[in-house]
Amino acid sequence: MKKFIFSLEKVLNVKQQMLEVKKGEIAQVNTKIKEIENEEERVKLEFHDYDTKMRLELERGTSPQNVMTYKVYFNSLIKKEKELAKEKEVQKEILKQKREELILLNSEILGIEKLEEKQRAQYEKEARKTQERDIEEYINQISATQ
Repeated sequence: MKKFIFSLEKVLNVKQQMLEVKKGEIAQVNTKIKEIENEEERVKLEFHDYDTKMRLELERGTSPQNVMTYKVYFNSLIKKEKELAKEKEVQKEILKQKREELILLNSEILGIEKLEEKQRAQYEKEARKTQERDIEEYINQISATQ
């Protein structure tokens, strides 16, 4: 009896490989988002530290130039924080898109796998019929020769 061969096996394999690649891409985007969040936290802490430092210097008495230097630095930290927030939103949108692609790819794979199951069931059904027919012919031949 010949072996079952699924006609879309190569397509299924390619789709499964694409699924693994997509999962890797999602993991990379998640890592990037986590890195951005860590950087945001670092910027917030740095802002807080320098704010505390400036307040202490103000209490002790400091020059207007020092205060201006702090304010310029604070503005750069605020700008950096806004850039990070914008980049995080971009990465979240990319993540959303990749998840949608993953869902679509998953549904395509499931469809192909269900088709394979149906074809396999049909193949096995036909194989059983062929086997039963062969057994009947064999029995008939034995009966005819006796």
